[in-house]
Amino acid sequence: MEASETLATPAIARRLPRDVIHHLYQQCNENSRFNLSHACRLWRQALHGHTEFWTNITLHLRKRDPDLKAAYWLERSGQRPLKIEIHSPWRGGEFSSVDQRASAERTIVRLGVVLRGCMDRCQSFSMAIYLRAINILLPICAGYTPMLNSLTIDAIDYPSISASGERPLIPLLAPIDRAVFVSIGSYIPTFTVLGPSVTKLSVDGGSNTEWTSSDILQVFQSCPNLIECDFNLIGVDELNGPLFNGFVPMLRLAVLSIAWVRDVEHILNVLRLPALKSIYLKQVDWTTAAMTALWSVFGTSHALSSVTITDEEADYDESRNIPAPFHANTLALEAVTFFSICGNPCARPILQYIALPNVETLDLASAPFDVVHRLILSSTNLGSLTLYDVEGVPTHSSRTPVTLSALKTLLIHDPSPRMLDFIHAPQLNSLFITCDSWGPTASLGVSLGALVERSMPDLTALYLSKTDITDKELMRSLRPLSKLESLTLRACPTSDAVLRALAVPPSPEQGIEWILPRLKKIDFHGNVGITPQGVIKLFTSRDSMPESRIKGTVSFVRNPGDQDAEALSHFRGSLTVKSSEWFTT
Repeated sequence: MEASETLATPAIARRLPRDVIHHLYQQCNENSRFNLSHACRLWRQALHGHTEFWTNITLHLRKRDPDLKAAYWLERSGQRPLKIEIHSPWRGGEFSSVDQRASAERTIVRLGVVLRGCMDRCQSFSMAIYLRAINILLPICAGYTPMLNSLTIDAIDYPSISASGERPLIPLLAPIDRAVFVSIGSYIPTFTVLGPSVTKLSVDGGSNTEWTSSDILQVFQSCPNLIECDFNLIGVDELNGPLFNGFVPMLRLAVLSIAWVRDVEHILNVLRLPALKSIYLKQVDWTTAAMTALWSVFGTSHALSSVTITDEEADYDESRNIPAPFHANTLALEAVTFFSICGNPCARPILQYIALPNVETLDLASAPFDVVHRLILSSTNLGSLTLYDVEGVPTHSSRTPVTLSALKTLLIHDPSPRMLDFIHAPQLNSLFITCDSWGPTASLGVSLGALVERSMPDLTALYLSKTDITDKELMRSLRPLSKLESLTLRACPTSDAVLRALAVPPSPEQGIEWILPRLKKIDFHGNVGITPQGVIKLFTSRDSMPESRIKGTVSFVRNPGDQDAEALSHFRGSLTVKSSEWFTT
């Protein structure tokens, strides 16, 4: 900023003491800190004279002389802890000539020599560069890193490391009690030196890194103090068995997430996880071997409280899956409070042999009705229940509805919401009924009304999407819900008759009260019978009294005409009108 601009700076900025400017700097995020130094010459001088300003060092290999920039910043950072980030737009195969490659590698060597002298002050070290650059730079920076708490290595090459390729050593040494977080992208390192200090690990294999089961188990062996571990290996097809026998005890591992490792049994069979509290498995082939391995984890990890099994694919050949030879006795997962399984019908045998007596959140998809009924019947602490496409729900049944006295939230996503007939939930706060946008609408009216009359819940939120419910049936359900605050209707056959009923003001002389007296928010989208006139009437009436005012968002099957649009605009402070194209059924 030039002197003339400095003169235009407010006087208060020029009068601020240096320690106040330094304090402002410390309160800013990294992007704002650099901008702060350009506020005026005084501020720039104050911040440039402050050693902390020079501790966040970002280097780009393609820019001129990154080694000189690093040396310049390091000289001014005093002895403060450092955060170093190295980036490169190059990929390994993008050099136009051998000379260009050699020149780039000489620059990397010079940079490594500069950084080597400050690694004892490095708290965070991040590299997003091509593989060859990583393999040159890391050995030069080798040494003791007593302050290190975060290491990120992201190889941007394509392809990267093959199954038969060398696994480079990470030559950094940190105290065992340092608690280092390591993030790896498209890279398969060896953790022999740093491993004991790593307590949190995140691995993203990308689509170009050929991890093997031996690679994964070597990581666990080298990092015995891991507490959290996340493997996302989308590029891996099958791992095949490891090259060694025995077990790997992970005495502190509490959170384990594995995605896109289809034959996950090769990992689970080897690990011993006595401290495990949470397991997340995604995109697994649930063969008998895989289910047996998970069953073993269930039986030996007694602290396990959270289980998530999910899948992105919908089509499976269930005929090739033989039910796992589980014990005849059901295994009760006493410590599990969160359980979610969806997407892969081949995992159903797991559900058939477990009990969840203390589960608080249960999320099931495509599960047979008998399994769902058995699980909720024994889950007396259930507070949140989500059911997707329950199979084989009886049309008529003499079963008594299951009393879920702790249930606060219920979400049913199903072509038929008949599961409501089997639930008694007197403490229910939020109810969501939704159907696939491309499927038939779900007939809801009788089941919803019966649930409300049976349970008399103090619902505060009701969400209905693409459900077949008449105005009469909907009003039957709404009238008792005196504490409802949020009402959402999407692609339902609801008409203005419902809105007119909700717009009737109270009349003490006639004994009339508001229907939904606590209503605060509405969302109406794509409902064929709701028109601008109905919404205008509802908001006009509700706005007449401060305690009954509402806010909301609406869209109509057809965009409002000019006159209706003008009338709706009077409520712009509380009503948002979306175009009809915004919501598609």
